[in-house]
Amino acid sequence: MAGTNVDVVHGDATCLDLPTDRFSAATCFNMLHHVPSPEEQDRVLSEILRVLRPGAALFATDARDTELLRAVHDDDTFVPLSADTVVSRLAALGYGDVDLEVTEYEMRFAARKPA
Repeated sequence: MAGTNVDVVHGDATCLDLPTDRFSAATCFNMLHHVPSPEEQDRVLSEILRVLRPGAALFATDARDTELLRAVHDDDTFVPLSADTVVSRLAALGYGDVDLEVTEYEMRFAARKPA
């Protein structure tokens, strides 16, 4: 990405070395199920919330817990989020305006940092 307007940051998503209230949006695509525990997933989501500006949104997708996906993740970390609890988990972390769409294989959600 040298010579572009992109900065690549390598770090730990549970403890971001980024300023608070910095970003106008965040995205998270099909990776939360690779975080080894719900508590660590919540730390990732909390850090995303911290670095978002007030009113900014998180847009995310993640895999559903299916037999096929469990088989694909054999010998790999697979801790799927539950569609039944993801909205309440996000709310408990401080997100607002949570919108959830659930399909057969994935869930999509958007949530905002309160203004």
